[in-house]
Amino acid sequence: MTTTAPFSSNENEPSSSSVSFIQSQKGKPMLVLNNYIFKLNKTTISTKYWICTFDECLVKVHTNTNDKLIKMVGKHCHLQESEKIDKRAFREKVKQRVIDETTPIPRIYDEECAKTTLSTAAIAVLPSEREISKQISYRYTRFNRFFLLKHSAFSKAYRAVTPTIPTTQLFDIPDPFSNTLRNDNFIVLDKVDYTTTTNYSIWNS
Repeated sequence: MTTTAPFSSNENEPSSSSVSFIQSQKGKPMLVLNNYIFKLNKTTISTKYWICTFDECLVKVHTNTNDKLIKMVGKHCHLQESEKIDKRAFREKVKQRVIDETTPIPRIYDEECAKTTLSTAAIAVLPSEREISKQISYRYTRFNRFFLLKHSAFSKAYRAVTPTIPTTQLFDIPDPFSNTLRNDNFIVLDKVDYTTTTNYSIWNS
């Protein structure tokens, strides 16, 4: 687990720290500074006021309207939140691919997991594929119903690349659904003809 000494900032001291942003589950911006997460408290004509998301922490950050750091006030009473930041960043990466691509969500999730270089602690708290799918559905339902309409371009694109459900025992499995992320076969079938009595007995042995 990452530890850090409490950080305090004097408003007259120039800061070399840079800020970055991630999104909340509801799509709202959250400021990240020194591996701590802040949410927007209020905005004035010239300044944005951010507060730490940890309930008992009183640290505040001020930025201008262009999101440039002005000052940080106070010191944190808790550890850095690297794992939470990595978790949110991973979730947003998956969500963005779902928006931009027609690749099935489970495959997007598996691909991003395979590419991740996160720490063991961060991997342990990653959201499941099912959790992300629910969050995406909630977000689209609330903020953009277009993506859930039965005849939307999004739905049509998904249906166009998703194989239909087989109606017989004989069917072809498309390569994207029969290979691993490294393009290896999930199952290698023996192509020997078992119609003869001898081969059939071997199969049953």
